[in-house]
Amino acid sequence: METVENNNKNLVSPDVKDKFNILMEPFFSQYYRERCYPGLIFKQGKRKMLQIHVPAKDLLTLLQAKPSTNNDPDSGKNRPEVKGHADEIKDYIVERASVDKPWVVGTITANVDEDRIILHELGRGVCIVVIPNGVKLDITDGQHRKSAIQALELSAESHLISDDDFAIK
Repeated sequence: METVENNNKNLVSPDVKDKFNILMEPFFSQYYRERCYPGLIFKQGKRKMLQIHVPAKDLLTLLQAKPSTNNDPDSGKNRPEVKGHADEIKDYIVERASVDKPWVVGTITANVDEDRIILHELGRGVCIVVIPNGVKLDITDGQHRKSAIQALELSAESHLISDDDFAIK
């Protein structure tokens, strides 16, 4: 598996990178008090979908789980947490990261009413997503991953993921 650090195929010129930064900076300056992320827009099942990548520290306040009770889908947005599963995910990350080995966790799927976020469509499926303070995304899949990341972020081992981002769609 090729890591980001070993990828020498980046052929984007410094001039193009400068222009990109000039385009993006006004959004980050304007929304500096809110959560602002580059994103991708795509359609699936007649729905507009967004994907963003979020620093571990942001997951603590950005996501909320609404587990169902007694496997009743009408009582919540996702399955109840299975005791110990989040710990297994956390242990996997710690085991790999502490010896500088690659690791990966899957995308977390969440839902929010489009009227509660600000979406700046830049073209070709690229966007800026602004999530105002106080707005939470409801997890529909990934509550164990969120709990594992949260536990790790609040632990003495938080440095292991302090530079990592996690995908939310």
